[in-house]
Amino acid sequence: MKTALQIILILFFIFSCKQNSKNELYSMEEIERDSKPYKTDEIVLITYPSIIFVKTKNNSIIGRSEYDDLINLHSKYYVNQNLDSFLYSVLNLEQKLPNEYLNELKIKTFITDNSIENKILKTGIDNIISEITEVRNGKKFLKKNLNFDNKDGTIEYFLYINKFQVIRDDYSALSWIEKKENFVLHIK
Repeated sequence: MKTALQIILILFFIFSCKQNSKNELYSMEEIERDSKPYKTDEIVLITYPSIIFVKTKNNSIIGRSEYDDLINLHSKYYVNQNLDSFLYSVLNLEQKLPNEYLNELKIKTFITDNSIENKILKTGIDNIISEITEVRNGKKFLKKNLNFDNKDGTIEYFLYINKFQVIRDDYSALSWIEKKENFVLHIK
């Protein structure tokens, strides 16, 4: 009996530790679970970052949006596509969206900065993180807030595709970087 219980526990542990493939920012399981947000009173809890990047049909233009923007895009232009499949392909940067859809919904876009992109590809994301942050109280705080221009947008986009998120706290006027697995977004 003890051996059977140990085998069951080992199998449970193995299956509960299933990881995303390295090419996925979001697994289909996460999307199916999180596309139906859990509501409690006035707060909706979802695990997507507050800022989501999407690819456009023009490869050098990146859209910077929020989860609600993707739901609006789906309901307006992709209603014939299953919501979970749509979210999976867009969040994992597989599906490219037409620029005019983003413009119509007033989703901000920027052109990737080639010099920043080349620097990140050459030196790595960790080098860029160390350049733009300073460690205080065990967290990597940004030395300055990232603006929404091509240079800072490119940095934030590469952080995003490497599973980092810039967290902005308007109350303290501080911003810091966290891994994707370490946060939950709260929306009223």
